[in-house]
Amino acid sequence: MCSNVNIKTIYLPCIIYKSMIINMFLNKITKIIKPIVFQNYMLKKTFHRSVTKFTWKQPFINDPIEKELQSDKKYLYGNNSDTALQYNCSLNIHCNSHPLRRSGIICTIGPASADVKILEGLMDAGMNIARLNFSHGTHDYHLKTVENIRKAVKSYSEKIGRNYPLAIALDTKGPEIRTGVLNGKDASKEIKLNKGDTLRLSTDKQYENKGSNKLVYVDYENITKILKENDRIYVDDGLILMKATKIGENYIDCIVENEGMLGSRKGINLPGVAVDLPAISEKDKADIQFAADNDLDMIFASFIRDRCAVTEIRNMLGERNKHMLIISKIENHQGIQNLQSIIKVSDGIMVARGDLGIDIPPEKVFLAQKSILAQCNIAGKPGICATQMLESMTKKPRATRAESSDVANAILDGADCVMLSGETAKGHFPIESVRTMDKICREAESAMWRKEFYHDMVASLKLVNAM
Repeated sequence: MCSNVNIKTIYLPCIIYKSMIINMFLNKITKIIKPIVFQNYMLKKTFHRSVTKFTWKQPFINDPIEKELQSDKKYLYGNNSDTALQYNCSLNIHCNSHPLRRSGIICTIGPASADVKILEGLMDAGMNIARLNFSHGTHDYHLKTVENIRKAVKSYSEKIGRNYPLAIALDTKGPEIRTGVLNGKDASKEIKLNKGDTLRLSTDKQYENKGSNKLVYVDYENITKILKENDRIYVDDGLILMKATKIGENYIDCIVENEGMLGSRKGINLPGVAVDLPAISEKDKADIQFAADNDLDMIFASFIRDRCAVTEIRNMLGERNKHMLIISKIENHQGIQNLQSIIKVSDGIMVARGDLGIDIPPEKVFLAQKSILAQCNIAGKPGICATQMLESMTKKPRATRAESSDVANAILDGADCVMLSGETAKGHFPIESVRTMDKICREAESAMWRKEFYHDMVASLKLVNAM
């Protein structure tokens, strides 16, 4: 016997509603099928993973547009086609997108968005998860940000007359190499590097906060031991390329091979060079303890290479903090190779395309994105797509056409969340960036060929009784 699924129980974005795994299936599958037997099956399979209830995991009560969910079909763009080509032909740009977004939006909170009023604006625009990037800032700085976020949630909830479900995530620095701080107090300060310039990378800590266009600190002491002359060095997700020309005891002289703007604490990648960094650094351990002490909701674990790092973090959190979710960031080739085992011990996976696109060829990143998100879908674990999604909106009020397509295709690939980084952390248009992403996500969700997705999931999971 078939029956309509009660969509009221599944409309919130994946990571912000009850158990992430339950929501993954109820959000992505039960919303597109009718057999109640399938819903019961998934509940039995996943309910034991439910975690302690938090306010950000509760559904809105008496939402004024809840009634729109009952007429869900009118927001589906394509007709009931038999093939992908037929379905794409039937898509209609004049249809309205669904008023409720089912995917989540993660916003990185930084100098441009840490103010309470701006945070309220981000929530009003559609922010679901506030991300704190611990590659930057001190614990005191982030504690103030957490306090502002909670003030903003309380204030905005009172304003709209219901609790606003917002999660707070801590993104670890991870076993990565970063530059130091540029000389000056402005956190968003940048210096211009021109092609042919000579730049010295120093491991001398006296230069940690004195970066210039002549010398920049690097926080990896052994970099002078593992690099050779003529080795390539990628900075800031590969935006700046340098070549090592001279290696001293505590410095490397480089020649800049392309023009670019360099900011503070930017990541450094050394493709093809083996580094001896620990999976969980001492800084990461202190930051994870900060998350536990301040009752944050999830950890975005950077540069996860195997399941051992995830297990180590979970052991650190202990029984008292078992409610905290661990999202593993896949940022290198080793993480892709060990993805299946990482998925099993993680609460979710992030496709961190910036560093990933340096460790593997850039033209292969879209393949990795599709594969990782598909494996997350089959495993019932939320998948997040991140990096440069609306990058141009850091300085401009409108996204490029390519960026709009990128966000939409991430949703069509099966992403449960999409993430904004510099757009909301340091950009000039943080609220507009979230509004833009919200509109694109709703359009993409309405354009998804749900019939195909349902049959793919049933076939992949061998759920013959759901047909």
